[in-house]
Order: sequence, then structure tokens, then C-alpha cells
Amino acid sequence: MEKLADIYVQNKQGLFSLALSILRSAAEAEDAVHDAFVKLTKRDISDKGEPVAYVYATVRNTALDRLRRKKKIVDVPEFVFDDEKSKETTPGKSLQERERNFIVRKEIENLDDPQREVVMMKLYGGLTFEQISEALNEPLSTVSSRYARTLKSMKSKMEALV
Repeated sequence: MEKLADIYVQNKQGLFSLALSILRSAAEAEDAVHDAFVKLTKRDISDKGEPVAYVYATVRNTALDRLRRKKKIVDVPEFVFDDEKSKETTPGKSLQERERNFIVRKEIENLDDPQREVVMMKLYGGLTFEQISEALNEPLSTVSSRYARTLKSMKSKMEALV
């Protein structure tokens, strides 16, 4: 149980971001992370392989289950970066830097689900490709090539904007 608490503390933003990227609702994402941890407390995760990857897989699957159960989206969807922190302006941030960050956020939001999941787990969760591979139950080569192709595609799209 203590190990699970440590995993949560060290990965809460990445886990929430992953759930948010799937559900597009902050409230739903929080509920999905909560539900996943309720499930995890009832299991022995020590025999499930790499524990962090297993927790990410559980949160992902819980979010996907919640998405399937939703019959119809009533609210306007929230996006991955639609939070107060991303809207903050600090004196040190230039207009150009804020605009660049906005473009990057929008590009990530527009990715297909498999691409977005890998990017969120890698960039915001800090997971290794091995952990992402285990969490998604996909081959390591698939995960790493998807990440590389996604970054290359995003780079070319953003270069076209500049």
C-alpha cells in the first residue's frame, strides 16, 4: 500500500494528464484516477510486472471504460491543457513563448488517441518506452516508433506555421 502511495505522489500529474487526454473532462479524469486507485488498493501489484507501468495501464483502462459508458457528451470538452496553470502569464514569459506553448498544446490535443497517449506518458508522465510499452500492452518498437513519428510530424507542422 505504501508503494502505491509513493507511485501516486510521484506520478499524479502524469496520471491525471493521461486520463484527461482520454476523457476531455477534468472532473471525469479525476474520477477515473480515483476509481483506478480504488481498484489498485484491492490488488497486489507486486506481481504485476513494472509497478508504475501497471498503474498507468490501470488508469488508462479505467478512463477508457468511463469513456465507453458515456452515452453522450453533454458538456463542451475540456482539453488536456485547459487549466489555470497553462493560462498563467508570468513577467518572464514573452508573448512569443506563450504563443509557441499554445501551438504545441493544440498540436498535442489534436493527435490521434494512440499518439497522444504515448506523448502524454513520455513527456508528462516521464515514463520510459519500456514502461509505456507495458502500460499499453504493445511492443516496445511500436511505442518508440510511434513517439518518433509523432514528434517528427508535429515538428514539420509547427515549422510550416513559422
